[in-house]
Amino acid sequence: MVKEDEDEAELEQRLAADRVARWFGRELSTLLSLLRETVQSAQATPVAGADAQAAARVQTAARACSAEVSTLLALRSEPPLAGTASPKAELLNLLRETPGLRGRDLSADGLEGELPLPAALLRTVLRELVQNALDASPEAPRLETKLGPQRELWVKSASRMSREEARLSVFPFYTTKPGHPGLGLSLAHVAAQNQGGTLCVVPEAHETRVGLVFPEPAAVVQGSDTDGSLAFACRLSARLAHDVNNALMAALGWAEILGDARDEAERTEALATLSQAADYLEAMSYLLPYKSAASPGGAQVDVGSAIDRMRPLLRAVLEHKADRKIALRVEPVQGARATMSEDALRSVVLRLAESARDAMPRGGTWTISCDVTPHDLMLRLSTDARPSEPVEETRRRGAGPGEVALGLAVVRDLVSASGGTLDLDPRDEGRPARPGARIRLPLPPKR
Repeated sequence: MVKEDEDEAELEQRLAADRVARWFGRELSTLLSLLRETVQSAQATPVAGADAQAAARVQTAARACSAEVSTLLALRSEPPLAGTASPKAELLNLLRETPGLRGRDLSADGLEGELPLPAALLRTVLRELVQNALDASPEAPRLETKLGPQRELWVKSASRMSREEARLSVFPFYTTKPGHPGLGLSLAHVAAQNQGGTLCVVPEAHETRVGLVFPEPAAVVQGSDTDGSLAFACRLSARLAHDVNNALMAALGWAEILGDARDEAERTEALATLSQAADYLEAMSYLLPYKSAASPGGAQVDVGSAIDRMRPLLRAVLEHKADRKIALRVEPVQGARATMSEDALRSVVLRLAESARDAMPRGGTWTISCDVTPHDLMLRLSTDARPSEPVEETRRRGAGPGEVALGLAVVRDLVSASGGTLDLDPRDEGRPARPGARIRLPLPPKR
């Protein structure tokens, strides 16, 4: 039973992560293409005035992408904030300051007392709950508070949803309405949870009730599979947003330098840094897909050539943390071939690079080496840095987005789909255990 529960929880996480990944993939694809095109065009044919125009295009695209991504930073857990506020007063403030809500028939008569949310946060939560209700039904929602042993705020709309839709509605990017991002309830959930409360979505025969409840009622079971998967999806979204936003800020800053470059040296540096930002965004595209992905039947890869081609992406991942220095060392693997697609190998190696980076807070060297035996190819990926925590804990918890080992689960899937095996933190005789991986892949059939 425990194993079945673990499998179901991992499946829930995969589905949630896939929704997150698809959203990020759409947001990044246009900007990545523009960055690559800008750098290649500028390097090939310098034209007077073209740099300023290219820089303006990059800045416009990066700002638009950053505005979308920055919303997700609110999905991070924060310490409880001091302060209480009146739902009635903040609803009136919201109606005055939000053009789309002016004139709406939203009564504050059913709102009394205060909730343990600072005024600005309560107003943000009300905006998300009210907008969610208006998106679900053309009829004006009804708002009310209940005061007693626990303080409650409810928004009721004339919409209907199944219990399964209600359960999933709080997950980031889950939506039943085309064109909507599906973030409103996720943001409200995290805001309530930070303050010791919970968000409840209750589907009924003729309406749907969405409420904030403080303190959390005893009937809400903490640590359930759904709660764990929801927390994972929120952390994943926030962490990816943070990492992507770093690359976007670099693109914005260096695009501005490119447009105003004083000399060729500054122009060259700007183009090189924009190229590095593109490398990181491209690497992210291989870290995003969380579904199991089998290699195409009969696919083969020249391991050495494939790793050479992914060196810029590997450096982008390993050097993404500015507080540490991680060197990449690749030992010669010329002529080594394996039964796996190059895309799958790239996803595997980049995920393991990300895991190694997060396990090396003081920096070090990450080494890729390869041996060919009569039966298979063995790829070793290891660090020379002592981990900051026991290897057993690193192996159990894993690294990567959301501090959950789902990224390593995808590595396992890709290796297994190619007929290989994955050994995390392999122990070499006579040496202390360190984070790393050993991958065995079948050799291509002889012709």
